[in-house]
Amino acid sequence: MQGDSNRSSPKLKILQVLTLNGDSGIYGGPSQVAQNLCVALKKNGYHSTILSGCLNKESSIANDLSEFQSVQVKSILVSQPLTTLFSATMLRTLIRRIRKSDIVHIHFARELIPISATVICILLKKKYFLQTHGMVKPDQRILIRILDIFIIRKLLRKACRILALTPIELERLSQYSQNNIEILPNGIDFEFYSEWNNTKVNRVVFCSRINRRKRPELFVDAAIEIMDEYPDISFEIYGPNGGGLEQLEEHINQRGFKLHDFYFGPLSHAETRVKLAESLVSVLPSFEEPFPMVILESLAAGTPVVVMPSCHISETLRKINSSFVALDESATGVAAALRIQLSRLRNNPHWYETKKESFPFFGQEAVTERLIEIYESQLDT
Repeated sequence: MQGDSNRSSPKLKILQVLTLNGDSGIYGGPSQVAQNLCVALKKNGYHSTILSGCLNKESSIANDLSEFQSVQVKSILVSQPLTTLFSATMLRTLIRRIRKSDIVHIHFARELIPISATVICILLKKKYFLQTHGMVKPDQRILIRILDIFIIRKLLRKACRILALTPIELERLSQYSQNNIEILPNGIDFEFYSEWNNTKVNRVVFCSRINRRKRPELFVDAAIEIMDEYPDISFEIYGPNGGGLEQLEEHINQRGFKLHDFYFGPLSHAETRVKLAESLVSVLPSFEEPFPMVILESLAAGTPVVVMPSCHISETLRKINSSFVALDESATGVAAALRIQLSRLRNNPHWYETKKESFPFFGQEAVTERLIEIYESQLDT
């Protein structure tokens, strides 16, 4: 399918809309997913671009296969920094870019930028697809319920397709819309990672945003529980502040350490890839993480992982190795899984080496082909 110049819809103009982009990784997985899809769609002969907000005048990320346009935005409400990111320039740009597009692919959450993009698509009668990344699920808070009843449900129901990551997310989204939901998992360019041959460093890492749902405090507690057993191994946290850095520092102080003992700041995506490939184990203690890109990247690079039982891909990870999933949602459960993996690594540094034929997740090419099928199935409707 790749590179086929005889497609029924050559040079289809596809615009992806993303709340926030930037090399700090502040918006997490959806930003990387958007870039991966953009590159893959261009390889398949489509005209694909990304429009996103940015917090300052950082340069757009671009190469010969993908094009990004970043528009400076700021939070309308300080109490809701990501949710209320917007600007008059963003509104004008959305209208102009959506009007010129054939298909609009919106990385959707209860946030001003994707909601505005969806409303503009409806007003301009443009076909749009919503990829929710686990960010839309039932919420009993009164303001969210009001927003869902009067806005979110209507926007979801009018979408050509809603793209869910897992069956769990599909079931939750079915409470908003019934007949237009399909599963599209995250993909990864396996060849890119599997060709790496990094020398391992005595390091266990947490690489994600620092916020409440990612639970970096649990990583700290697990590290403290076993660090005396593994004095030669460092336990390191990397990631941008997603609103939880102050809480993390307070927790670390209460445990008798300093923030700099664990936290080493944000990384660019390129730096994160290197860090993951070099580390002994990658830990993500998030609660109900849908489909974490950082875990896919770690596995593809040959680095064992630990996720929580509530992670939506935990059952798939158990099939590779049971120690890839913590025993329970506690720090002790994470520590137990780490003990197993670190003990194995002492005996055999290469005990986990992923191979393409045994990789349990979709490659980026297969995911992109499925997305193209979904797009084209809606062109004549």
